Amino acid sequence: KQHKSIGRLQKSTSSLSNNEADEDPEREGRIVSIDCGGKVFKTFLKTLHKHPGTLLYDMAQPEGALYDDGYVFLDRDEFSLWAILNFYRTDRLIRPEIVPDEMWHMELVFYKIENPVFKIPTAEDIDNQQLQLGKPDEEGVRRSIWLLWEDPSSSWAAKALSMFSVFIICIGVAAFITETHPTVRDPYITKTWFGLNPGHLRGAFKIIEILVVCFFTVEIGMRFAVTTRKLYFIKRPINWVDLAAVIPFYVGLIPTVSTNSGGTFVR
Repeated sequence: KQHKSIGRLQKSTSSLSNNEADEDPEREGRIVSIDCGGKVFKTFLKTLHKHPGTLLYDMAQPEGALYDDGYVFLDRDEFSLWAILNFYRTDRLIRPEIVPDEMWHMELVFYKIENPVFKIPTAEDIDNQQLQLGKPDEEGVRRSIWLLWEDPSSSWAAKALSMFSVFIICIGVAAFITETHPTVRDPYITKTWFGLNPGHLRGAFKIIEILVVCFFTVEIGMRFAVTTRKLYFIKRPINWVDLAAVIPFYVGLIPTVSTNSGGTFVR
């Protein structure tokens, strides 16, 4: 009877320790083993708690194979598991070069890990990205103007403006290329095309240049005025490209600068 009482006491103590195991730091610091196709990987149990909802996270919870036994066998690709364990350690999910894309996707599905390649950004994700780019927080005219120039998918007007911007770029590039043709540049050629001589063409190209520069000047000015991150706006390389496209025109307006040399060369 005494032995039976001791046995019951041991079972009761064991049951109590199991209920409090999730609060035991020593148990959380255990090293568990994952046998993947014959190759054994070892990691801390607490490392697998970093990404809830995944397969290894579930196994590392109470009543899970890794939590209770400290060991599990998986008949999966060992290279993929190596990368996935690194994901738990570093939060960086990188596909091994030796693993094909299709197999990598299947392994991620098995381990219940979302594949970044197939991740569809939510409205909240898009909004956060736009806020980092300088979108105003509050609703209003300033935010509407920002979306008009920066996000073509925000409205039909923004999409139309984006298409018009591409059209202006194509017209400007075509006019600049045609303007550099020797037949157009030579002032002594009097040949006409459909009643237009080189002088008429040069005048038309000049008007096109003025319109293109005015459009992109307005674009840069409005985008800079409404952004909430002006320093970041100035540092972005794409905005430097826009400035480089319009600055030569204004430099050429300075009387001491020869538009036939400096301005044209920069363009």
